Amino acid sequence: MVKLTKQFIETELDAPAIGQRFYRDEDIKGFAVRVTPKSKSYILEKRVDGSNKRYTIGKCHQMSFEAARKEACMMIGDIARGVDPKTGQRINVLQDITLREVFQKFIEIKPIRRATQRNYQSTINRHFHDWLDLPITSITKDMVEQRHQELTVGPNRLGTP
Repeated sequence: MVKLTKQFIETELDAPAIGQRFYRDEDIKGFAVRVTPKSKSYILEKRVDGSNKRYTIGKCHQMSFEAARKEACMMIGDIARGVDPKTGQRINVLQDITLREVFQKFIEIKPIRRATQRNYQSTINRHFHDWLDLPITSITKDMVEQRHQELTVGPNRLGTP
């Protein structure tokens, strides 16, 4: 890692004969300059949703070093908020899925009879109505064990446990 500066980029970066070379900034983690035989580009490398992503910010001859650093900082902020900086879409969509959406997908995919679907719908609405809009990842093992205990000990609709 080196301290990237405008002067360093203009004078000291050597283009490789083949392939690419990266010069990573020691100040902004993930910010770098990618040098190929024909061009130099500002990039940002970050771990997003479990995998490494590389975003091209712009060509070195098309934007200033200061503008590229500012753009990298804004992109890091977007990633921290869970937004893909290039598409503007949510990154962690799996963490946003609710129990209601999982149940609906199950009903669509699973080949079960109509009467069974109604039975499942009735049961989930009666016993899990307060969980339907929770993100599925927020439902913990302790919550499930507690609900199971309540359902097995408490009286049912007929008044018996």
